[in-house]
Amino acid sequence: MLTRDLLRTAYLHGAVLWVEDGNVCLYHPDAEQFPAELVEQIEEQKHELAELLLRENVCWCCDGNEVRFNRECGRYECTRCGWHLRFNPRRWVYDAGRYFAFPAVLLPDGYVIPQGKQAWVHWCSTATLRQLRDAYRTLARAGHFARKVLKVLE
Repeated sequence: MLTRDLLRTAYLHGAVLWVEDGNVCLYHPDAEQFPAELVEQIEEQKHELAELLLRENVCWCCDGNEVRFNRECGRYECTRCGWHLRFNPRRWVYDAGRYFAFPAVLLPDGYVIPQGKQAWVHWCSTATLRQLRDAYRTLARAGHFARKVLKVLE
């Protein structure tokens, strides 16, 4: 299995992965429900997975890659700038997509989120923090632009 597919599969199973002191860390609220085969594959591909996570788990504030998951608080935190997500980023982006009726969105990396509710549910379940941040920023810019256009038309 490709590393990116492994990461998406882990996300689909409700896992949180991050890199701490060069090691891949895995958290799942119910460890017994997480498939043992995935744990084995994560262990086998830990070096490639660490590289991918360092690229993809970025801070939404400073763009640093020192993002960790705080198990006690249940949230992502940046050790560089102290910023933290007080919400589930997957749910937040999904709600933003719902606000705009689940549009097709072109992300800066060239990936397109397909139009429609089911596509958004699947995408939000498997996206990395970088992709979630880019999607939210794209939707926020679109919303800001739409509000300006409506003001001009009034």
